Amino acid sequence: MNLTASYTELAQLKVEALIPPLVAMLLCVGLTASNHPQGVPVIMNHYLGQIDSMEEQIKWIEYTRNAMFKSVVLCGGPRVINAEIALYDHLSIQYQSLLGTTALNANGNTALWNTRGMDFFKQIYGAESASKQKMIQDANPDLWYYVNEVYGNIVSDMTHVSAVDTELQVIVSLIQMDALPQDHVLGAERVGATREQIKAAEFIGYKVKHLLE
Repeated sequence: MNLTASYTELAQLKVEALIPPLVAMLLCVGLTASNHPQGVPVIMNHYLGQIDSMEEQIKWIEYTRNAMFKSVVLCGGPRVINAEIALYDHLSIQYQSLLGTTALNANGNTALWNTRGMDFFKQIYGAESASKQKMIQDANPDLWYYVNEVYGNIVSDMTHVSAVDTELQVIVSLIQMDALPQDHVLGAERVGATREQIKAAEFIGYKVKHLLE
């Protein structure tokens, strides 16, 4: 398999239902979750080459690295660490110096996180949120503690990535992990994604997965 050619093909992908910055972000998330960190700079460089404004370039980098970070909940630390480092190391020193250096929740309020996280959890699962919580708690109370923490501290933080874009990147990540994304397809609808956007995210997820198999 010629991985360079595959990454280049992905970088040139156009998806009518999604705006280009979102497509590029979802491709980076897909490559992160599929353990192809070396493909992330290919997507980044191709997309940034289409933007003249440095301000918009930095905005997209922050957006994308935060979306990649959110995928840590699904695909794990090692894959996200490798992808984040690959992205950062392929930036010039000038661009590196313009990125944020403080964790988004470094000075956060734990009680506020918990409320924010539960609100988003309920948004995603709707009428099934209470039964979903009970199912997880019954299976393992520690697992629910973890879910509550990551929803509050990571998933529900919308500083750079909106609720819709968060759910779309979850769909792409789950596809790489061979996990059915159905709950989050419904969740994406509940937070405002259109059916066309959801189908486009699924298309990107499967495109990444099948091209790199």
